Amino acid sequence: MRKNLFISCRFLMSQVFRRYQKDARINQSTNLNVDLPSCLIPSMKFINNLKSDEQLDKLAKLLAELEIFSMINEKLPCELSDEQWEIYLHIEKTQDRKQFLNAAHFEEILTKESETSNAMRTERDLICENGHMAYSPEHHCLLRLIGSDLRSNLSQWYSFAMVPPGHGIISSVDFIQDNGFEIYQALSTLFLDSLWVLNFGVEIFVHYEEFQECIDNSYGSRILAAKRCDEGPLRLFIDMRCLHKMPLFYQINLLRQVQSIHRDNWSSRHPFEIAVVNFRANDHDAAVIKSDWKFLVGPKGNEEQDIVDIQDALDSSDFSKTIRSYIPHPFIPTISTRSVRENLNGLAPDDIAYISWDATQFLERPLNRYKGFVLCATHEKYAAASSLYCARREGMNAFRPPFHRHIRWSVVRRGAMDIVANILRMVYHDDVDWDIALNTIPSSFFEHKVYKAKEEEKTKRRLQLETLQEAGALYDRRLIDISSIRNNRQRRQGRKKMHKYSREERNMARANVAKICYNE
Repeated sequence: MRKNLFISCRFLMSQVFRRYQKDARINQSTNLNVDLPSCLIPSMKFINNLKSDEQLDKLAKLLAELEIFSMINEKLPCELSDEQWEIYLHIEKTQDRKQFLNAAHFEEILTKESETSNAMRTERDLICENGHMAYSPEHHCLLRLIGSDLRSNLSQWYSFAMVPPGHGIISSVDFIQDNGFEIYQALSTLFLDSLWVLNFGVEIFVHYEEFQECIDNSYGSRILAAKRCDEGPLRLFIDMRCLHKMPLFYQINLLRQVQSIHRDNWSSRHPFEIAVVNFRANDHDAAVIKSDWKFLVGPKGNEEQDIVDIQDALDSSDFSKTIRSYIPHPFIPTISTRSVRENLNGLAPDDIAYISWDATQFLERPLNRYKGFVLCATHEKYAAASSLYCARREGMNAFRPPFHRHIRWSVVRRGAMDIVANILRMVYHDDVDWDIALNTIPSSFFEHKVYKAKEEEKTKRRLQLETLQEAGALYDRRLIDISSIRNNRQRRQGRKKMHKYSREERNMARANVAKICYNE
């Protein structure tokens, strides 16, 4: 009995002591021997929820690191919420933490600009209501196609004016049914990010709900047409196996490219059947999905809604309903935590070509002997996350597209899954050569990288030349210093000694003296 009582008392004392240590650490962290604004420091509720001493120690280190960042003029946000601290606490690398803080900083800037824009819009509305002229896209303009308003203003009718010579005004319904894809491609290419006045040569009145429904029906009908008679559409797998082995910046870039791939696929006459595989999302991935994957969460995010647990719902058919009431298209990309082999759905692994830039085999034409392709969401400079490593883990054949025969693909190959997907689609369905398909690469994207590489090479040569010139000048100065030292030494030697007799005469005299001394 005494033994049990002793053990219980000892246990209670240890718990009290640990609690005392935790309170001491909390006080040390919150009294905060750090020179930081209070809005950057986590709340007491967040600190009390930290259960282990390791987390408290890490919090203290991160606060000290934040102070150092502020001292070296890093771009820091004005405020960090507890949700952001929860993500920040689990970021391991210092470089990733800096990128996270920079992203939060620019997000605050965009939020402030949006608030300022809304205030100016309200002021312009009041000016317009009072009968004065208001200069803005919402007032006194024929057409408004800017940003997300194209999707949000569902009740607005858009007018595309100008009647072609010899034609009358054409009704919207027939024209959109016949030319829906051309209209969408023009809109997605020119008008989604800026304000333009559209001239199609005809006058069309478009209700956006009807327009979107027309494109959705065309996209779905092409998928179903490819599936008839067991002729499945070309499969495209996006392998996310090594996504979390890379820095945060690359993860965000690769996740956003999934939306770009779907956007191009939605307007294509030969759409892929897309599957995102090996995807195990964390909290940060869920935030990117919520803001960027419009095909899944809808055209406009709900800022008041909390991030759902995406990891548990990836393979669920009701996943979209758990996010919001938005109902996505039935043929959006499939999102799965399973591997590529488990998502083949009856296809043989030999029918799939795994795209890798380190593969020894080239992907030669014709491509119609394959029924699908795998693009790896990775950056090739990381050996542990290379596409060849992922292909071997899947047990699939890796092939390298022969882009290097036609262009300097090394300047654009990393992080360009959407471009590669469009090139593969064109070579597969149109049966064109690689050089023709490679002309679809956006010139601005390619030329910017080439221009940057040329500028870096020019800067490198200029620095080398300056270094050589400086080294030559330093060498000349050293030669001058050495010559001056030699001249001083010669002046200190004084007058040169001259002998009265030559060496031969002196030697002969010495010999004669020695001979006389020897005879005596």
